Amino acid sequence: MLSQLDAAKNTTKEIIYNSFHDFADVAVDDKRLSEFTLNRENAQILKNRKENLITTTDLDDSDIVSKKLYLLEEKIPPQQWQFGEEETEILGYLCQKAVCHFRGRDYTAWFTLDIPISDGPYKFHGLPGLILMMEDSEKMFQFTAIGLEQLANVEIVSDNKKDFIVCTPQQYSMVKKRMQETNVLYYSQGETLFVSKRRIPIVYKAIEAE
Repeated sequence: MLSQLDAAKNTTKEIIYNSFHDFADVAVDDKRLSEFTLNRENAQILKNRKENLITTTDLDDSDIVSKKLYLLEEKIPPQQWQFGEEETEILGYLCQKAVCHFRGRDYTAWFTLDIPISDGPYKFHGLPGLILMMEDSEKMFQFTAIGLEQLANVEIVSDNKKDFIVCTPQQYSMVKKRMQETNVLYYSQGETLFVSKRRIPIVYKAIEAE
């Protein structure tokens, strides 16, 4: 279903499309692809390794009229890793295998001792080298490094907490589920905003199963 909101005339008109693809074709044909948006992964993770503090910030853009910012702070110690004998090469680095269980899922990670930084994607850390690739046992969630760049004189600045809705892990899980299941497409032309929402929600699979 497509809603056409005309701010100048203060009117709303609904147009039925058979699929999101039909809606996307309209946006492309009208040459408005640069203004065409599919709600996506907006979460950002900031890690304070000295305190094992992980801060997740997220933008809920499923409702373009009233977007909301959420903040979650967690104390997460290093995962309990078990080392394997297998090796592989990623980005020219020799990597070793390690496995762990984290919040309901089993993961395999590949880390390199050539970069002695105890960090990795998402909320993973605790290995003696940087994790360059990892995935869960069902291959639903995968992280792969596609390049490395060493930056100098970079200051990490965190957002002002006053701009966010602070939530618990349980509250954030519910918000994330709603955000992902409420799939939205929109683009604008002048003062007219075109919005489409999926009638049949996407089945949300949380990366943290428990």
